[in-house]
Amino acid sequence: MIRNLLHSKYFKASFVYVVISVLPSAINFLLLPLYLQHISVEDYGYLIMINFYGMTYNVFACLQINIAASTQYFNHDIDRNVFRVSIMITTIMGVVVSFLLFAVTGDLFFSMYKNSISFYPLGLVVITSIALSQLQSIIFLFLKNEYRVRELGIYTLASVVINVTSQIIFVVYLDMGINGIVYGGLIPRLIIVPSLMFIYSNWVLGKDITVLFSKKVRVYAWNALKLSLPFLPTVLLHRLQTIGDRFVLERFVSLEKIGQYAVLITLLGIPNLVVHSILTAIRPKILALLEDKSMDSVRLLEFAYLGVISIIFLFTMLLGANLQWFTDNPKYLEVRNYLFVGILAAIPGTMLHFSHLTLMHATKTGWISKFSLISFLVQLALLIFLTPTLGLWGALIAMAVAGLVNYGLNFKASNQVSGIKMETQTLSPILTLFIIISLGMALTWLSGNILFSSVAIFIFGILLIFVIFRKKIAPLSDLLMDKSK
Repeated sequence: MIRNLLHSKYFKASFVYVVISVLPSAINFLLLPLYLQHISVEDYGYLIMINFYGMTYNVFACLQINIAASTQYFNHDIDRNVFRVSIMITTIMGVVVSFLLFAVTGDLFFSMYKNSISFYPLGLVVITSIALSQLQSIIFLFLKNEYRVRELGIYTLASVVINVTSQIIFVVYLDMGINGIVYGGLIPRLIIVPSLMFIYSNWVLGKDITVLFSKKVRVYAWNALKLSLPFLPTVLLHRLQTIGDRFVLERFVSLEKIGQYAVLITLLGIPNLVVHSILTAIRPKILALLEDKSMDSVRLLEFAYLGVISIIFLFTMLLGANLQWFTDNPKYLEVRNYLFVGILAAIPGTMLHFSHLTLMHATKTGWISKFSLISFLVQLALLIFLTPTLGLWGALIAMAVAGLVNYGLNFKASNQVSGIKMETQTLSPILTLFIIISLGMALTWLSGNILFSSVAIFIFGILLIFVIFRKKIAPLSDLLMDKSK
């Protein structure tokens, strides 16, 4: 049965999608051991605040034109050759204009930081890397639209290899510190983007220069912007939810604490990164089941989804509790003090994605934005109120409360629109995870040894979740193999 599940097309699709889409996003995690060995905690905090500005620029860089590129591309009345040219030109113009704006206002923005952090030169290098990555991403999106997975995989892997190699050379052998991280991140863009533009020039810019000035290009660009621009506030809100806590924290804590918090958040982001990619791969199956009102099957997939979350969080706990594998810096090792509470705080936010699919199927995407805004305001208020006195503990409490509010609102709304009555059994993997992590905290407090506690709790947790899952493997395998609904 497990073998059948592994050979199902949904599992294979999940694996391919995870490998291609997770690798670029997982760079920070893959290189975390390097950073812990060669970058001080204070410098890492400094880098995080520079990247905060870069990630804000990333929201505006391409005007979210990728949304139109991934949807309108498949319209029956679209001339794809002209559409690619239109999207590419619009992307270039958006990237250039927004880059100039953020470059000019960089010093002004950085003056708002409490700590002494300079925009030049590293901030400028960061937004340059992001500008180039937007051009790379839009070409990658076209390759994905055309199901040219092999080419997409080769260029993605090449980009990752160059990025990792560059940072290792700059940081380890040239001892450039955070300068090596920033310039190392620029190198693959300087190599890959010009290569892509040369190889696919006729494909994305047209064989005839007159196409660039055709009426059809302008019409496609206008229609794409009409679809994409309204998403800017939602995407900005999501980005602020994801990284806005750093800006508030910087007002009240040192760069050392920012660096510790960033390492913790990198660890806590592993489950979210993996399960979101898997969920994206099996999204068509879930939407089809919702359309058919096969609610028992939907509950089964949600049970499996929550089970995967639980397992990955246990691996995250084991990894985070053993940071001494990567560094002997006592300031980094202090991150372990926040690990168990951090996991409990991050769980609700990771559970959100399934409810979002249900609301999207019911065309209630506006509710998602409304709930996100509410939870963001809750988190912002708690950050401002708690972090001056509690520091990172206050930030984790704010994350937990905001996550619970967001999940609770989405959970109630998704049940309302879908008619699914959630059974306690469906939530059993997450309830089990809460109990296991709580036991881990208690065992660590009693024994004073987080290494022993993490290994013991990890083994116990995996065995317990397997016991919960054992009767679900057969029906889950049948469902994903399309033997039942």
